[in-house]
This record gives sequence, structure tokens and C-alpha cells, in this order.
Amino acid sequence: MTVSPDMEVKKPLLEQFKETRGRTLELVKTLEKDDFVVQTAFFTSPPKWHIGHVSWIYEAIMSKIDKNYEFYSTEFSEYLNSYYQQFGIPHDKGERGVISRPTTEQIFQYFNTVSQRVNHFIESTSLSNDVIKLITMGFHHECQHQELLVYDLQHLLADQYRPIKKNQLPTSANVEQKSIKIKGGIFSVGYNDVGYCYDIELPEHKVYLDDYTMDEFPITNEQYLKFMNDGGYDTYKYWLSDGWEKVKKNEWKAPMYWEKIEGQWKVRDFLGIRKINPKEPVCHISYYEADAYCKWAQKRLPTEAEWEKAACWNEEKQQKTIFPWGNQMPTEQNANLLESYHWGCTAIGSYPNGVSPSGCHQMIGDVWEWTSSEFIGYPGFKTGFEEYNDKWFTNQKVLRRLIWDTKDVYSRKL
Repeated sequence: MTVSPDMEVKKPLLEQFKETRGRTLELVKTLEKDDFVVQTAFFTSPPKWHIGHVSWIYEAIMSKIDKNYEFYSTEFSEYLNSYYQQFGIPHDKGERGVISRPTTEQIFQYFNTVSQRVNHFIESTSLSNDVIKLITMGFHHECQHQELLVYDLQHLLADQYRPIKKNQLPTSANVEQKSIKIKGGIFSVGYNDVGYCYDIELPEHKVYLDDYTMDEFPITNEQYLKFMNDGGYDTYKYWLSDGWEKVKKNEWKAPMYWEKIEGQWKVRDFLGIRKINPKEPVCHISYYEADAYCKWAQKRLPTEAEWEKAACWNEEKQQKTIFPWGNQMPTEQNANLLESYHWGCTAIGSYPNGVSPSGCHQMIGDVWEWTSSEFIGYPGFKTGFEEYNDKWFTNQKVLRRLIWDTKDVYSRKL
């Protein structure tokens, strides 16, 4: 049987959609019914909201493509709209957990109905490049919310969460932190390949960099503990003004999820209540904490362009790749991502096959990394979906890399 050119395009989209939806359901498969409705803080969302929102966004996308598309329910749209003013007034994020209706069961019915609608939409619609980009954005958006869902599950349940699969952490080499010199010069920042990318990755543009140094590995718990033990949280002199105000107001003494038990720092996360592993990358710290640590250590956070060059530029070949190791998609040999099923960070030195040409390790996977750059559009930026990225171009810092709970298909330079 001859497959039509149209189906050759549609088949991988349908397969990617099925895989993405299945992974969302996998994350919540072991939750109890009561877990779905709990919102533990104003910056988190109940699991049922995530399940609904990743369905609603496809409705928003289909309505952009087909002006005659009718949303499933006005009530559902009002609750599940995150921040899109173009689709009505969004529900207050901090009060997503006070809504009992729609019920969890209704949300799952909605999830299944939208899945059927999207399948039919892809099968029956003529797919231009712009339409494919919008639909693919929906897949990536759902991957983003899988990541957010894991954040919120840790805040809600921590070690009480039971993933359907968990692998042992890999054995790491005995390595020590050191600095690597990176040559400056003209460097092109942004996406330069032909596949899908977010609008904030475009257009590729040139910047000038002075020579600089980068640490070979992410900052570790051991390094951060030295900052804490030296009174890092006790004096204003390392902190930005509004950061110091947050330290005092919120009584910060350590990264989120760290607890002092019988005089010893421990962390409570998906792996249980455990001693701090000195060789794990420090995580769950704010920009203010990262910046304060750097000032204490007489270092600084890299700019976005410096981070990208350290991660993806091969000086010898004068070539930029998509990932530190090349253009091949990540595997369990390269990085610690969601499909590694470790449910936590791995120690530095765990992924020698993921090293960048500059010699920096673990620049994909494990933890996000703060940069000093402001989150704004690149010169010549054009929005690909109004209110998706461009409305956040103020008072935000750029994060780079991907963390361990990110799926490989979403492993992009963001």
C-alpha cells in the first residue's frame, strides 16, 4: 500500500501526541483521588488543573487554526485558562485549589475528549508549516507542564509519591571542580537548525564575548554548604537588596527542601529524607541565592551567550551543535532526564559522554542553571503565539539547561 505524502507528515505528529498524552497520565497514575485537588502553595497548581490545562491549550490552538472551533465548555475554559487574556479572564492562579468543580473525574473525561478531538483534527486538517508548528507547540507545552507537575508533586508529596518506574542512580567518577578557560570573540546566539523551536530562540544573532572561565561542573551541595557555613544567609553583603529582603521576610537559611535534623542538614525529596550528597548539584535555589553564592565565591553568573557557547560551541571545528555532545537526541548515556527515572539529581561526573567541546559537564539534565541575562526577546524577535512568551519580557532572568524531570523531546536550548 502506498502511503500518501499527507499521512507521512501526520503519522509522526499523531505518534508524538499519543506518547505525550500517555506520559502525562503515567505521572499521575499512582495518585490517590484526594491528591488531585490539593494546592500546597500559591506558586503551585493541583494535579487536576495540570491535567485539564494541557488539554485546554490544544483547544486554544485549534481555535487559532479553525475560527469556527467551539470550546468544550465555557466553565472549563474559565478555570483552565492560565494567563491568556485573549481567551477571557483567567482564574486566579493562587486559588486553583479552592475549586471543587469541575471534578477530577470530569477533568479526566475532558482530557480524553480533547485527545479524540486533536486526533481527528490532525487527521482531517490540511497541515501547512504554520499549522504543524502550532500543533507541535502544544506537544512542547504539555512537556513543560509535565515538568511543572513533577515540581508540584514534590511539593505536595515528596517521598510519598510512588512513580511507576524508578532506576538506581548511576555510579559517578571521583571528580573535583575546576575552572575552564573559554575563548571569546564573535558568537552567534540562538537556534540555527531547521527543526521546531520556540519563538524566543529566534532569530539567531551575533554577540561579542570577552574571554571567560566556566566551572567544569554545576555548583555542588558541598560548595554551597561552605557558603552557608560561612554565614552566607546571615549578612547582607552578598545579597542584592530585594534578595536580602526576601531572606529576612521568609527566614531563608538554606535551599528549599533542606531541613536541619539533629544538627545535620538533610533534604526531603522524591528519594526520601536523606543526608545531603556533597557531590550532587545544588538545586531549589532562587536567582538571589545563586547570585549571592557567586559574590561570596568571588565569581559571577554567566550571561546567556556565555552559557550557550560553553555548552554547544566547538572551537576547533568552528561549529555549533544542538546539544553539548552533538546533534543526536539525548540518551541515558548523555544526560539525566525524565526517562532516566532517577527521580533526582545525579552526582557530578555521572555523564562523561555528555561533555561539551569546551569541557563542561552535565549542561543538559539534572538542574536548571541561572544566568545573569534578562529574559527579553532577541533583536528582531517575532511572536509565534501571542501571550505565550513575549508577555514575560520583564523582571525575569534567563534559565538555561534542562532538569532531570524534563522529557528528551523537550530537550532544547531554552
